[in-house]
Amino acid sequence: MHIVINARTDVYLDQVGEPATRFEHTVGRLNAYRQAGADCLFAPGVQDAETIGKLAKAVNGPLNILAGPATPPIARIEQLGVARVSFGSWPHRAALGLFSRFVAELSGLGTFRVLADLAIPYSELNKLVE
Repeated sequence: MHIVINARTDVYLDQVGEPATRFEHTVGRLNAYRQAGADCLFAPGVQDAETIGKLAKAVNGPLNILAGPATPPIARIEQLGVARVSFGSWPHRAALGLFSRFVAELSGLGTFRVLADLAIPYSELNKLVE
Protein backbone atom coordinates (compact mmCIF):
# COMPACT_ATOMS: atom_id res chain seq x y z
CA MET A 1 0.00 0.00 0.00
CA HIS A 2 1.31 3.43 -0.92
CA ILE A 3 0.81 6.11 1.71
CA VAL A 4 0.77 9.65 0.34
CA ILE A 5 2.83 12.18 2.24
CA ASN A 6 1.29 15.61 1.73
CA ALA A 7 3.93 18.04 3.03
CA ARG A 8 2.56 21.38 4.17
CA THR A 9 3.95 24.85 4.70
CA ASP A 10 1.79 27.60 6.20
CA VAL A 11 3.85 30.56 4.98
CA TYR A 12 0.84 32.13 3.22
CA LEU A 13 -1.84 30.91 5.62
CA ASP A 14 -0.02 32.35 8.66
CA GLN A 15 1.46 35.28 6.70
CA VAL A 16 5.00 34.36 7.71
CA GLY A 17 7.61 37.01 6.91
CA GLU A 18 7.29 39.91 4.54
CA PRO A 19 4.86 39.55 1.62
CA ALA A 20 7.72 40.06 -0.86
CA THR A 21 9.58 36.99 0.46
CA ARG A 22 6.67 34.57 0.91
CA PHE A 23 6.77 33.08 -2.57
CA GLU A 24 10.46 32.13 -2.52
CA HIS A 25 10.17 30.96 1.08
CA THR A 26 7.24 28.71 0.15
CA VAL A 27 8.96 27.30 -2.94
CA GLY A 28 12.12 26.60 -0.95
CA ARG A 29 10.24 24.74 1.75
CA LEU A 30 8.06 22.75 -0.63
CA ASN A 31 10.97 21.72 -2.84
CA ALA A 32 12.94 20.65 0.25
CA TYR A 33 9.98 18.51 1.32
CA ARG A 34 9.82 16.97 -2.14
CA GLN A 35 13.55 16.22 -2.07
CA ALA A 36 13.02 14.56 1.32
CA GLY A 37 10.40 12.26 -0.21
CA ALA A 38 7.05 14.05 0.01
CA ASP A 39 4.51 12.97 -2.62
CA CYS A 40 2.40 16.13 -2.69
CA LEU A 41 3.18 19.74 -1.75
CA PHE A 42 0.53 21.67 0.20
CA ALA A 43 0.49 25.47 0.36
CA PRO A 44 -2.71 26.57 2.13
CA GLY A 45 -3.51 30.27 2.10
CA VAL A 46 -2.58 30.94 -1.53
CA GLN A 47 -5.75 32.06 -3.28
CA ASP A 48 -4.94 34.31 -6.21
CA ALA A 49 -4.56 32.78 -9.67
CA GLU A 50 -1.24 34.44 -10.43
CA THR A 51 0.52 33.08 -7.34
CA ILE A 52 -1.12 29.66 -7.67
CA GLY A 53 0.11 29.37 -11.27
CA LYS A 54 3.62 30.51 -10.38
CA LEU A 55 3.79 28.03 -7.49
CA ALA A 56 2.60 25.14 -9.64
CA LYS A 57 5.44 25.86 -12.08
CA ALA A 58 8.10 26.49 -9.41
CA VAL A 59 7.63 23.42 -7.22
CA ASN A 60 9.11 20.05 -8.13
CA GLY A 61 5.99 18.00 -7.53
CA PRO A 62 2.18 18.01 -7.44
CA LEU A 63 0.76 21.13 -5.80
CA ASN A 64 -2.15 20.99 -3.33
CA ILE A 65 -3.96 24.19 -2.34
CA LEU A 66 -6.70 24.97 0.16
CA ALA A 67 -9.83 26.36 -1.49
CA GLY A 68 -11.21 29.53 0.03
CA PRO A 69 -13.57 32.40 -0.77
CA ALA A 70 -11.11 34.08 -3.17
CA THR A 71 -9.86 30.89 -4.86
CA PRO A 72 -10.61 30.63 -8.59
CA PRO A 73 -13.07 27.96 -9.78
CA ILE A 74 -11.85 24.35 -9.96
CA ALA A 75 -11.50 24.39 -13.77
CA ARG A 76 -9.21 27.44 -13.55
CA ILE A 77 -7.19 25.91 -10.71
CA GLU A 78 -6.65 22.82 -12.84
CA GLN A 79 -5.51 24.98 -15.78
CA LEU A 80 -3.00 26.63 -13.47
CA GLY A 81 -1.41 23.25 -12.76
CA VAL A 82 -2.79 22.36 -9.35
CA ALA A 83 -2.96 18.61 -8.76
CA ARG A 84 -5.10 18.53 -5.61
CA VAL A 85 -7.60 20.88 -3.95
CA SER A 86 -8.46 20.61 -0.26
CA PHE A 87 -11.50 22.16 1.38
CA GLY A 88 -10.31 21.81 4.97
CA SER A 89 -12.90 22.77 7.52
CA TRP A 90 -15.09 24.75 5.07
CA PRO A 91 -17.83 22.09 4.62
CA HIS A 92 -17.97 21.42 8.36
CA ARG A 93 -18.09 25.14 9.20
CA ALA A 94 -20.82 25.67 6.58
CA ALA A 95 -22.90 22.94 8.24
CA LEU A 96 -22.30 24.58 11.62
CA GLY A 97 -23.39 27.90 10.08
CA LEU A 98 -26.72 26.31 9.16
CA PHE A 99 -27.00 24.86 12.67
CA SER A 100 -26.30 28.30 14.15
CA ARG A 101 -29.04 29.85 11.99
CA PHE A 102 -31.42 27.08 13.07
CA VAL A 103 -30.67 27.66 16.78
CA ALA A 104 -31.06 31.43 16.40
CA GLU A 105 -34.40 31.05 14.60
CA LEU A 106 -35.68 28.45 17.07
CA SER A 107 -34.66 30.38 20.18
CA GLY A 108 -35.66 33.79 18.77
CA LEU A 109 -38.88 33.03 16.92
CA GLY A 110 -39.76 29.53 18.00
CA THR A 111 -39.74 28.46 14.34
CA PHE A 112 -37.44 26.23 12.32
CA ARG A 113 -38.16 27.19 8.72
CA VAL A 114 -34.46 27.36 7.83
CA LEU A 115 -34.30 23.57 8.11
CA ALA A 116 -37.11 23.09 5.61
CA ASP A 117 -35.63 25.69 3.28
CA LEU A 118 -32.16 24.13 3.14
CA ALA A 119 -32.58 20.41 3.86
CA ILE A 120 -32.20 18.06 0.91
CA PRO A 121 -34.94 15.47 0.36
CA TYR A 122 -34.27 11.88 1.41
CA SER A 123 -34.34 10.81 -2.24
CA GLU A 124 -31.34 13.07 -2.98
CA LEU A 125 -29.59 11.97 0.21
CA ASN A 126 -29.97 8.33 -0.77
CA LYS A 127 -28.45 9.06 -4.20
CA LEU A 128 -25.39 10.53 -2.52
CA VAL A 129 -24.61 7.24 -0.81
CA GLU A 130 -25.61 4.79 -3.55
